[in-house]
Amino acid sequence: MRRYRKRKAKKILISVLTFFLFSGIFYFLFFSQVFKINNFMISGGRSLVPEEVEETLKSFLNRRWFLIPANNFFILKEGELEKAILDKFKRIERVDIQKGFPNALKVEIKEKNLNLIWCQKKKEEKRCFYLDQDGMVFGKAFDIDLENLDREKLINGPFILVEEERESFSSLEEKIAVSELVDFIFQIKLILPKIAGLKMVKGSIALNSAGEINIETEEEWQVFFDTTRELTSQVKILDLVLTEKITKEERESLEYIDLRVPGRIYYK
Repeated sequence: MRRYRKRKAKKILISVLTFFLFSGIFYFLFFSQVFKINNFMISGGRSLVPEEVEETLKSFLNRRWFLIPANNFFILKEGELEKAILDKFKRIERVDIQKGFPNALKVEIKEKNLNLIWCQKKKEEKRCFYLDQDGMVFGKAFDIDLENLDREKLINGPFILVEEERESFSSLEEKIAVSELVDFIFQIKLILPKIAGLKMVKGSIALNSAGEINIETEEEWQVFFDTTRELTSQVKILDLVLTEKITKEERESLEYIDLRVPGRIYYK
């Protein structure tokens, strides 16, 4: 009888010790400060400052998965955190997150290219937005001075399109810009140098000018395009006019070439 009690007591003791052992291991792994992610290494940003991204990281990690803190090294799911960052920052194209044992996060971000700046102008007011290759608005451009633009930066930087003299501001930041027009602009930027040897500086759309866009070239004269017609044929006609119809002397004082009327070319 005594032996039975001793064996039983021994089993209970072993069970208790096992419980405390596993409880200690569980607490050490999931609740101790050792594996609490608090070391952030953020790189790759161009316009985003690391503090902005870090704030989003901390907000995401300041949650719990059941009772376990989300900032635990073993609990964190990189894919969910990557999605949270992409949802927060529209200007980020790709983010790669890697955990570093025991409490670090390495965050590599790639921002979208600033391909197009779309500005709405109403009298003395203006609003400008960054658009990506797909025409998606992903940020406001607060520092654009339309009256004092650096031509050299314009030639080599993002293309600026201005909607002239709007009656009211539209909610461009809440939607995708007209995809056909955005695609037309990017085609001009690609085709114009190849066929006509010209680079764009900036563009404008006048009020109620459906299907038309004015492009200012690096030579400080404008080209009026019809966005409803095939672009390559218009640029080929432009190149033909420049090489066969307009002399070098006339080109120096040229103001515009109008390609909007099919079968006719106007220039001044």
